[in-house]
Amino acid sequence: MECKFPVISAPNVSKPSTVITCIDMPSVEFPISSCNVTSAVNTKMNESFSSTSGNTTVVSTTTTVTSTLKVEEKESNNTLHELDLQHHQQIDNDQQKKKLNSPIKEKVELTKQQKLIQEYIKQRLELDTIDFECEKRKQLPIYIPLEKLVESAKQSNVYEERLSIQKWMMEKRKRFTSIIPQAPQYYWEYMTFTGGYLLVGNVESRLSVPVLAPPPFICGPMTDLFKSHEEQRVKLRVQHAIEREKMIISCEQEMMRVHSRAARTVHNQQAPFSACSLLMDNEVYNIPRQTNDESGKPSIRDRFNARMFLAWLQDVDDKFEKMKKGLLSRQKHEAEAMFAVQKTEWLLKLQELDVSHRTFQQSEVNELHVPMVNISDDFDLLPA
Repeated sequence: MECKFPVISAPNVSKPSTVITCIDMPSVEFPISSCNVTSAVNTKMNESFSSTSGNTTVVSTTTTVTSTLKVEEKESNNTLHELDLQHHQQIDNDQQKKKLNSPIKEKVELTKQQKLIQEYIKQRLELDTIDFECEKRKQLPIYIPLEKLVESAKQSNVYEERLSIQKWMMEKRKRFTSIIPQAPQYYWEYMTFTGGYLLVGNVESRLSVPVLAPPPFICGPMTDLFKSHEEQRVKLRVQHAIEREKMIISCEQEMMRVHSRAARTVHNQQAPFSACSLLMDNEVYNIPRQTNDESGKPSIRDRFNARMFLAWLQDVDDKFEKMKKGLLSRQKHEAEAMFAVQKTEWLLKLQELDVSHRTFQQSEVNELHVPMVNISDDFDLLPA
């Protein structure tokens, strides 16, 4: 784009001091993209003014040139801005066309196998390190001396290991001795020694349980009811006697265990020399690393004294006294429950046979007709 200025010829004036001449400005080309348009114009004008004579001046041409240049600069900036907008719009249109032309992915439901594969891939990607399989270099065989091979073969021999375990168990059994403990007090009166407990099918055991006969002066149906009630009471008496005898025998056994334990501690022998200990030793398949004899701990014999023995006996007494109280309270509750049921049955039977007994109550039933199972308040666990 070229900007040319017209040539203005000034009229002839008589006074040379007032003569105004306008110089023919040469044609100057200003590029649109240049930002320093005004500076270039000023330089050209200065060069043209310097070539003219000193007695000429410029009045109005400079103002017009600068105004036109500013207008053209604004227009050029506007055109540049419009070109940039057009370029961006074209890019947006191209992207939209690509999106429209791209095939739409249909949502497909994944199977369980595909979901598992995706989870496995995610887990592998989340790992910090991934081991890549690569071909390893072939290593030369390791040389092992013959002595080490022989030693390993000896150690891995199962039969020799079993033989060494048996030898160790035999040495352990040699240290065991059959210790006879001191008999507890009144041992000859213990139920386990005398055998005075109830036995099924034994005549003495059957006679030891009392059986009541029906009272006289009662009718036939009431005697049958009394006999059926008495059978229930006899079963309850036998059951209560068996429970008490079982507790007595268990208490006696516990006392004998305490005495045998005291005898073993005196001889510094923890396990008893019995058939159960021998059977347990046959199930040993590994030799323990350290036995009790090799350890630096003091033996039990050093800590045992008479006070410890009396404390063991007292613990047994306290334990079985608590169990005895619970047993007696339960037996009393069972006897009272049976007595109440049998009373109601007796009263209902009387009301069926005789209409006059309908006003009777349970408190009016005679105790001879419906007796109660007697439960003692206490019994001896050990003979005194």
